[in-house]
Amino acid sequence: SVWQRDALLPRMPFNRDVFAGLPSTSESGEVVASGRRRLHVGWFRTDGWFHPCAAVERAVEEAAEALQKAGHEVSEVVLPAGLDGWKAAALYVAVMAADGNMHGFVEGLEGEPLHEMYGTLKFFCDIPNIFRPALRGLLRMMGEERKSQLLSMTRSGGWSVREFYEIVADVEAFRKEWAKFLRDERFDVVLFPGLALPAFRHGQSKELNQACSYT
Repeated sequence: SVWQRDALLPRMPFNRDVFAGLPSTSESGEVVASGRRRLHVGWFRTDGWFHPCAAVERAVEEAAEALQKAGHEVSEVVLPAGLDGWKAAALYVAVMAADGNMHGFVEGLEGEPLHEMYGTLKFFCDIPNIFRPALRGLLRMMGEERKSQLLSMTRSGGWSVREFYEIVADVEAFRKEWAKFLRDERFDVVLFPGLALPAFRHGQSKELNQACSYT
């Protein structure tokens, strides 16, 4: 079985009774008619990092309403500090940019020139560390809080081994806190935007990649 090969996967055998609409037994021993039970669904509008556009927000709202009309318990939540998009985006960028200066990315091209779409990203990755604190402060003064934080999670030359280990530990702690949040709230499922914006036009992803914080 899959979970026997990967210990990180939950042991979740395929429930043929539920699939066939037959009566099934819940974890508490209760027999559920037609293999169905009332779910506790959590949902949120925004991760706080990149607010979704009206169409995306409406899609999540309508999905929540449909589940509520189907008889499920639906609760809107606001993500607590430390579990929101600000934390998730910071950790993601810190891991992906750990080698510094897009080193692995450039090396992987084996001599081919970097595509112009990555020019802005490469520019920020190459900013000398001595200038970064002042630039972060200037960005905050300009109201560019996201850019300021992203700049703080990258470093020219990359992270040291110890710093990278600490980031990995932060990622694991983030995962555990999310799991605890789901257990404490008794959520069976959580609805949220898949992407904060509609499909990007060609060439826009270099400016709007932070809209992907939900995934």
